[in-house]
Amino acid sequence: MLKWMIWGVVLSMLVACGSGERTLNEADPNIVAQRPAYAQVEPIFQRDCIPCHSGTDDGPREEDDGGEDDKRAGRRIVALVAIANDPGLESCQSIVNNLEDVVEEIFDNNSMPPGAWPRLTSKERLTIERWIDGGASCD
Repeated sequence: MLKWMIWGVVLSMLVACGSGERTLNEADPNIVAQRPAYAQVEPIFQRDCIPCHSGTDDGPREEDDGGEDDKRAGRRIVALVAIANDPGLESCQSIVNNLEDVVEEIFDNNSMPPGAWPRLTSKERLTIERWIDGGASCD
């Protein structure tokens, strides 16, 4: 009898996990504002994009730095960086100007943030997606 109860619990858990193929938008459409403001997406870009895509030469480099010390961290680095002609994403307007690349890298390729940097959560991706769908306003 106990064996059947355990199987019942396991089966119930498996059925409950079956909703995993639904998107966050389908599973909980109210978890994110329908038309998020830039103030809601800015922290995501600040944390996950701007450290490498600032449009300046201050970020990490793609190639080995030849053994020079990273002055900020006080250690030798071999770091990753954006493409050579990266215009930067340091402002709302620069993000809007590069929306095609943002969509491609975040949503189509799922390649940003790269490497061991944590991927965006479903909630963060949905926030950015809805901000773009709502017109990507900088207000």
